[in-house]
Amino acid sequence: MADHPPANGLKQTGKVSLRLFLMGALMLVFLPIVAITGWVSYRNAEQATEQFTYAMANEVSERIQDRVLAFFEIPRRVLAYNQDLADNGLLGENNRDEMVQKFLLQLRQQPLLTFVAIGMSDGEYYGGNRPPRGSDRGLRILHSRIADGRKLQVYRVDETGQTAQQLSKGEDVFDARQLPWYAATTGRHGIAWYPAYRYLINDGTDAYDAMGIGVSAALFNPVGDFIGVITADVALSHLSEYLGELTAKTGGIAFIAESGGELLATSIPEPIYRVVDGAVIRLKLSTSANPLLRLTGNRLASGDQPAGSTFADLDGARHLLKWQSYQLPEGPRLTVGVLLPQARYAAVASDMLRNIVYLALAVALFCIIIGLFASDYIARPLRTLSQSSISLATGNWPATAPKLSPIQEVATLFASMQDMAQRVKAHSENLEQLVAQRTQALEDAHLRLTDSIDYARLIQNAILPDRQLAQQMADRHFVLWLPRDVVGGDFYFYQGNAQGKLFGVIDCAGHGVPGACMTMAAHAAIEVASQAVAWNDPASLLLHTDTVVRNMLPLDKRIVASIDAAFCHYDAAAGTITFAGAHQSLFWTDGTVCEEICGGRRSLNDRKRGTYNNVTRAVAPTNTYYLVSDGLLDQAGGPDGHSFGNQRLRDWILQHAHLPLADQRQRLIETIDGYRGAYPQRDDITLLGFRLP
Repeated sequence: MADHPPANGLKQTGKVSLRLFLMGALMLVFLPIVAITGWVSYRNAEQATEQFTYAMANEVSERIQDRVLAFFEIPRRVLAYNQDLADNGLLGENNRDEMVQKFLLQLRQQPLLTFVAIGMSDGEYYGGNRPPRGSDRGLRILHSRIADGRKLQVYRVDETGQTAQQLSKGEDVFDARQLPWYAATTGRHGIAWYPAYRYLINDGTDAYDAMGIGVSAALFNPVGDFIGVITADVALSHLSEYLGELTAKTGGIAFIAESGGELLATSIPEPIYRVVDGAVIRLKLSTSANPLLRLTGNRLASGDQPAGSTFADLDGARHLLKWQSYQLPEGPRLTVGVLLPQARYAAVASDMLRNIVYLALAVALFCIIIGLFASDYIARPLRTLSQSSISLATGNWPATAPKLSPIQEVATLFASMQDMAQRVKAHSENLEQLVAQRTQALEDAHLRLTDSIDYARLIQNAILPDRQLAQQMADRHFVLWLPRDVVGGDFYFYQGNAQGKLFGVIDCAGHGVPGACMTMAAHAAIEVASQAVAWNDPASLLLHTDTVVRNMLPLDKRIVASIDAAFCHYDAAAGTITFAGAHQSLFWTDGTVCEEICGGRRSLNDRKRGTYNNVTRAVAPTNTYYLVSDGLLDQAGGPDGHSFGNQRLRDWILQHAHLPLADQRQRLIETIDGYRGAYPQRDDITLLGFRLP
């Protein structure tokens, strides 16, 4: 039980006598109904003003959020649609005019879409677009062909979708392979957002005087051949127009900015960029010409909260600032903010306050006069009751209530307080016992669960080939195996004899206990396949493992049971290494270059069967080989929370290729921890590095 302060200490805390306190209470009791009603009305009006301001801010913010998310989803959907066309051989890349017609149809179906274009593998460029500004929003066709000297040409589109009037023709060579969005996604199967940029098309009007932002992705035909890079973007001026419509009746300002403070859109005629000597300079919130936006930029820069609301005062006017950050999938982090003036909704509360002040002065005088007559009779017994309450607080429980005054309610109140204290004491003791019992039960359950998971870890460790690798590879290998939880869905594989060695890294769907269960099934399937298929044919080993897994696991669409795998076979007699992968790659380096050999696009046990091919390379003593699961490549970190990625891994390999493998393992752990920072580990991480012979 907590110690109570002494009675004398309680007495000393009182700054106002009981008599004065009672007089104040009497003043509240005898306040005229009109004054009470007026004061409550004022308070309600004031709170309603603030609540209404918050409600308006929330409503505007939610509407902006829905529109912004839908706005930035448009280019993602368009890219996904075109990727699906390419995967199924329906894009029409061999008939490029027909392909452009598909782009125009997509522009007609998406009124907010500005550009859909593709850079072909030979550098030719084809696309369709809609001008983001001006009264003429008719569709355009753009292309840069080898036959035309790679000059970018822009044509108006007639009602049938065919080229009509030529609007412009570029003077410089326009090779799509030199564009940033092309290089960003070449060789990848995902999408990549590129930064906001100013449109450079000059059609003789200001129709393209705006900035755009979008995504790009590499396209492959059904057999995996690279077609080119497709891009789709939207004009930020559309966002500004929508923000202006949404805040027109509120008197407020809405804005959208990137994580670094760069403006993307505003509801007021505020530029988001300027051109200096031909260079585009992005404008930030903190450098805006509008004082409210400038104040907002400084407020957001001084904190790191992803969402919140606060009031900001500027030139005597109070504004509510509400902001929310959103992370676009594989894209930038956006901050959406709304500024609403509170004065627009506070006129009623101000008038009511003035009337209440006059009424309060008259009522206070009346209550003082009444209180002087009533307080003496009531204050004396209450003072004695206060002393008894102090005694109860220190744990002294009087057997009977003292006879303080002829007021029966005072003695009854004391008895009620004493009975309540006894009940609270008994209830507290009972609760302490129940808490102790529940705590012990939880500790027992936690111990049983921990023991079970530890036992599962021992079972999973038993399938790992650490002893075989130590005996046969010694210091010519290292393993980094970091399950996200105690057990995980990754494992590594090794078998060796005098004729050769077989290395493998396998990444099963899931992590934790479900992932660990998948590893047992996958390991069993590989063991079966390795007995039936020659080691020197990793591609056949993958196909056979895929067949075994499909026969082992249930055909339930609700269960994700795909498996990423990669195998390398070293042929000692031939001095070669043969690789095949299912949604995994092999990285190798000789100390001067680092090459990534990609595996098949589909995982094992995927909804569609994949095709896997062997890639054979000669082995040199200076070469180092790395098999890695996607847990490392997808790990978030760095200042912007981006994935570690293939390029960052290749750079790390080149930087550390000269080190002994044991030192490489320690350096890789330090690199991952440093890059991850405060971000949690997303997935199981496995990397197997080795040197041959």
